[in-house]
Amino acid sequence: MNTKQFDSIYLELAPFVFKLAYSKLFNKEDAEELVQDVFLVVFEKYDQFRGDSQLKTWVYKITYRKIQDHYKAQNRNKRTFERSSNAQNIENFELLNLKDLPAPTQSETDKYENFEMILYQVLSTLNQEQQWVFRLSWELKLTNQEISEILEKSIKAIESIRFRTMSKIREELSKKYDQIYGESE
Repeated sequence: MNTKQFDSIYLELAPFVFKLAYSKLFNKEDAEELVQDVFLVVFEKYDQFRGDSQLKTWVYKITYRKIQDHYKAQNRNKRTFERSSNAQNIENFELLNLKDLPAPTQSETDKYENFEMILYQVLSTLNQEQQWVFRLSWELKLTNQEISEILEKSIKAIESIRFRTMSKIREELSKKYDQIYGESE
């Protein structure tokens, strides 16, 4: 791989790799370091890329493995969300009583900010697998095929996880809405 090819790949995929890493590590410096590690592997192993999948899928799979390695290095239980002190802080934030939140106002900006905060609370209740599928699917717009390659699961399993994830998000958002605005009539 020449430097021009590498620069092109880096410019195209680095923002997505950073976004994915940051969404899992909750630390800018760790995410930036992980991006460097991922693209070091891409540069060193590019000649081993067989083209069985899209290049971005291969890079995201490297990212997924590097994030898993990061968790293993921290000697944490890789199946739980509580993987960093920042994640623990987020969990503590969620324990706040919703009545302590500012009351929603009629301005569009306030509505958006309140919804964004509520949605973030709901997303943090998803299990690790659901979070990965959500991030890869809805944030990075990857296909079920690409996600199945990255997570090394069947397409049917990914479809099932996506369905359960959306069901849980709908259910939790409905609960949050009812808590804030009162039970629907």
